[in-house]
Amino acid sequence: TYNITSREDEFRSPLIIYPQRIGNALKVTRHSSTIDTIISSSDALPDTVPAFILSLRRDTTWIAYTYHIVPWSRFISRLTQEFSLFLMRINASKVKTASSQMKNELVTRHINPEKIDVFTPYIEKNIQIQKKGKKYDAVWMGRIHPAKGCGDIVAIWKFVVNKKKHATLAVIGTGEKKYRDTLLKEISAAHLESHIEMTGYLSDKVAFGMIHRSKCFIHTSHEEGYSLVIDEVRTLTKTPITAYALPVLKEQFKETITTSPCFDTRKFAHIILKLI
Repeated sequence: TYNITSREDEFRSPLIIYPQRIGNALKVTRHSSTIDTIISSSDALPDTVPAFILSLRRDTTWIAYTYHIVPWSRFISRLTQEFSLFLMRINASKVKTASSQMKNELVTRHINPEKIDVFTPYIEKNIQIQKKGKKYDAVWMGRIHPAKGCGDIVAIWKFVVNKKKHATLAVIGTGEKKYRDTLLKEISAAHLESHIEMTGYLSDKVAFGMIHRSKCFIHTSHEEGYSLVIDEVRTLTKTPITAYALPVLKEQFKETITTSPCFDTRKFAHIILKLI
């Protein structure tokens, strides 16, 4: 039995959405006397604040999940994350994360190391992918947001096209309108409309089918705690993967992906050209 406490039709400002989500979560759970375990699936405030409050009201186990430290360049996100980690320190029974690096970060914030579990997220292996359809030289998939390196896509692909005239890239995913619009403008300004196709959201069957048919999968994320999408691509397809050499990706995926020096778009493009 479950309740969906929030369902938005589009991405809006967290300053508006987060208080609504927190209030809805507390409203749904306030009369329940059967809750003995609370899981907060991220360190976002709509997950951690209700979990913390409920863990104080009842004799409950709070299991908190957190994956990576947000850089200070995203000041509000980092500030709210630090508050969430403080709440975990006070009352979480267990804190689960996906890398030894993040465990070390949690310990520096005085979270008891005996409470911290490092685990590997589960990947669904039984997705039936669509093997026939349009083919691309490369596919990018993720949330369209600067943290995911969407701002690097145009610079990388412009260099690729300079060397391989008909190279094509599919960009799968969505995000806040302002980031989508910025990416579209950058694609247009670089005259890459016939080389980069933004597909929007696609089902797993269609998305991973598209990746399966491509020559490589590119992952331009600037920050990660555990890249589910890389693990999914490795599990469901045989498509080569290239990503920035973030320490956490090197720890988790070792030699199974090709890495480029962090945020060097030209070297990233060189690797793509070798793969395609």
